[in-house]
Amino acid sequence: MEHRPNPVARPVILPPVAGGGAGASPMTPPSSASRELVGGGAAAGSAAPSAPVSASEARAAVAASPGGAGGAREHFIPISKADVVRLAAEHARFAGDDAARFRDLARLVEAIFHFKFHEALEDLKASYAPFNPDRDTREMAPPTPEERAQCEARLMERLGAVFAGANYVALGEEQIQQALDRDSGWGVALAVDMTEFEQRMLFVRGETVGTKYKKSLATLFRERPYQVPVYQRLAVLVKFRESEAERRERRKKGDPRHIYLKLFKDVPKDDLEMLFPNVAVRMKGIDKVKISMPMLLGLITVGWKSAGVILAAIGIQKAAEKGSETGQVGWYAVGLVLAAVIGYLVKSIRGYFAARTKYRATLAESLYFLNLDNNAGVFQHLVDQAEEQEVKEAVLGWCMLQGEPAGLTPAEVDRRAEALLSERAGVECDFEVDDAIRKLEALNVVRRDGDRLVARSLPEALEMLDYQWDNYFDFNRAGAVPGGGPPGDDPSG
Repeated sequence: MEHRPNPVARPVILPPVAGGGAGASPMTPPSSASRELVGGGAAAGSAAPSAPVSASEARAAVAASPGGAGGAREHFIPISKADVVRLAAEHARFAGDDAARFRDLARLVEAIFHFKFHEALEDLKASYAPFNPDRDTREMAPPTPEERAQCEARLMERLGAVFAGANYVALGEEQIQQALDRDSGWGVALAVDMTEFEQRMLFVRGETVGTKYKKSLATLFRERPYQVPVYQRLAVLVKFRESEAERRERRKKGDPRHIYLKLFKDVPKDDLEMLFPNVAVRMKGIDKVKISMPMLLGLITVGWKSAGVILAAIGIQKAAEKGSETGQVGWYAVGLVLAAVIGYLVKSIRGYFAARTKYRATLAESLYFLNLDNNAGVFQHLVDQAEEQEVKEAVLGWCMLQGEPAGLTPAEVDRRAEALLSERAGVECDFEVDDAIRKLEALNVVRRDGDRLVARSLPEALEMLDYQWDNYFDFNRAGAVPGGGPPGDDPSG
């Protein structure tokens, strides 16, 4: 393609991701540019950390981040990217050729963010490699304990950024403990020993109300609907303590070398226990009554009958001493009574284990339908969500400025974007106007005029985006390849 002169300052090109290439060590620190995750890190120009923070410091920083769970409105825009582009085009009144060119603009914005987020994904995968329980590749140079500790701290830092970019928030310790202390009443009683974990973090996005169906005595054991608060998305990260992991290694449940990641959907707020790998199924009160009451009555009956058996045995013994045939018949009767008692006890024990099996089956069924992804696959899911959110914010923010020659203040952009989403899509969210403006300025499709923002025209914005896309790699300059064609072409035919 023809190389145009630079119409703007050359865009910042992200350097290659450390540790992401073949043969690279996963311990190599990644670049500060990739650490930003486009919209999830520090603002442009801010300094990168001089050294990796510890895993505990990163965990505390994520948990204390602004916009924690429980806020009134979330930053997440819960409509698809295609719907946002359509709403934005209608708001800007693009029609005909302009509508087609605007779709090209949206595709360019998407391509640019996809390129940058792919780099972030490779960075995450490289940092997670030493802890991935599903890894099927060999380590050419296994890391030292010090390198593993540094890599773990770096992974926690990256994860905090990518979760923030996807508009997840960390649940605090108090919120987790409150959920664990409550009984959901869903027929599955669970217990989790949190002391077994060295690392334990939960991230959520989207709070809504779900409808469930339940049988109870109040409804005469007929299914009735009732509503429960749920998290639309919930991610769990755990790492076992060394001593506990060694014990669980023998049981094939956990490994101290691994960090386990799970992503779930539509999780009732009071059912967080079922998401942990060391969950233990407990008997609910009603099932304990079902088993213990018949057993208690049975023991009373057995005790009553035992007294008769003992007296009968004494009589049998006396009869046997006299050589009476009654003794032989009496022993048969004793045997039948004892067999009945043993059979009853076996039945009660089998009932107990059947109830436990029922609970475990209910738990497995719930997790099967709620699970979205596991371990390294969670990264792909999160990065895709973060990328889509960035595109939606950038496109929506730019279109709010269309038809405003004098521009708008950031507060006006914020109000208009939220009003459009509310009125046209029925969505109430907190539009991240500062983050959207930062992205638009980095893309060079808006300019500042004092405290106001002015959008470049559609043709100018397309040119700026196309230039940035064309210059991510500049090896194929004019004359660099014989004949000006792509490598491998023979101009002579």
